[in-house]
Amino acid sequence: MDTAHLAAVVAYLGVGLLAGFLAGLLGVGGGIIMVPLFLLVFHFLGYRNPDVLFHVAAGTSLAVIIPTAFSSARTHTRHGNVLWKPMLAMAPAGILAVHLASIVAARTAGGTLRSAFGVLLVLISAQMLFFTPKPRPGPPPVPPWIAFSLTGAVAGSLSFFFGIGGGVAAVPLLVLLLGIPIHVAVGTSSALIVFLAIYGTARNLLIGRGVPDLPEFSFGYVNLLAAACVMPTSIVTARVGANTAQRLPGTTLRRIFAVFLALEGFQLAFG
Repeated sequence: MDTAHLAAVVAYLGVGLLAGFLAGLLGVGGGIIMVPLFLLVFHFLGYRNPDVLFHVAAGTSLAVIIPTAFSSARTHTRHGNVLWKPMLAMAPAGILAVHLASIVAARTAGGTLRSAFGVLLVLISAQMLFFTPKPRPGPPPVPPWIAFSLTGAVAGSLSFFFGIGGGVAAVPLLVLLLGIPIHVAVGTSSALIVFLAIYGTARNLLIGRGVPDLPEFSFGYVNLLAAACVMPTSIVTARVGANTAQRLPGTTLRRIFAVFLALEGFQLAFG
């Protein structure tokens, strides 16, 4: 292995270690951490085409999410926190949204998606700082089938465009529209994300074929070397982060991270 390839492996391992630890420590989806880190690593390794790099960062992040979401869904299932009928009601709209988003993304410059992702990070930061979703009293404001379809569609679109699981949208929508307790919403969202991430990864492998200037070891819009390095390391350090979180003030940590997200979001959107 030459120096360039060794540097790539070390950098990708570092992404996995840091992303997993922060995801476990702060209880946030790994995608909002991995995508900015992948962009930094790609630049560090000398890749410069902005119209390609965001697609690969998001596609690789979505691939990495598959095993972590599957592990999370299994754990939540054991605790009885997955509502399978609602999840299966959301899945068709979510998969359709992933498919349509892949068609749009294939025709959208990576720089445009990068800016939109920056705006999304700012919104997530504001949500972490100022808003905690709570089940609303009374009957749902819309029929359940509309709420399920809307939740699946929004989660599917966000997951493909930005390489995140989609739980950042699915969880609050399930809580606010259907009055589902938040821990059950998280579990149900985790199960949905498995389906969205698998189909989204397949679409990234397909629509990125033959695109020039892809980082080395990329197959379509998924960098196989990065995914192979990040998957095992992020799973291990996520457990370390979750255990560490039990000994630290969670509210303070989330606020600090929210400020970091806002700064990173502004840099991606306007930098």
